[in-house]
Amino acid sequence: MSSSQTREGTCLCEANKFTVKGDPMSYFVCHCSNCKKQAGSAFTACVVFKDENIDLTGSQNMGQFADSKTKSGSTMIRHFCNKCGSTMLARPDQNHLPNNWIVPASLIEGHEAWTPQKEFFSENKCAFVKDLEIISTDKA
Repeated sequence: MSSSQTREGTCLCEANKFTVKGDPMSYFVCHCSNCKKQAGSAFTACVVFKDENIDLTGSQNMGQFADSKTKSGSTMIRHFCNKCGSTMLARPDQNHLPNNWIVPASLIEGHEAWTPQKEFFSENKCAFVKDLEIISTDKA
């Protein structure tokens, strides 16, 4: 895929739409309990885009939750669709990771071509989740 390609992203019901330009800065899998609870799954797979590479104009039907019980101690603003409940975006504390959006990879068309580069909180990994083939393993 081209690094200048624009891709669309949506929630399940498509009430919230957005576009991203280029490939993500980072693609990671997170096993922390907060991400697992929000995703309703054994882990979350997310991509990171800079502010200038994401257009949220079509995402006006979102609620948000200020998650202050993170392992890093930084508040994460987690967004969700008010209509279908899909997990949408997360805005990290601007002192921790400024000018970035974290997006569940599966919301974006063509995400299957990307490969996770990092894995966070692997000590919380569910027993049935096997090691992922990724470039590096970091703990945030």
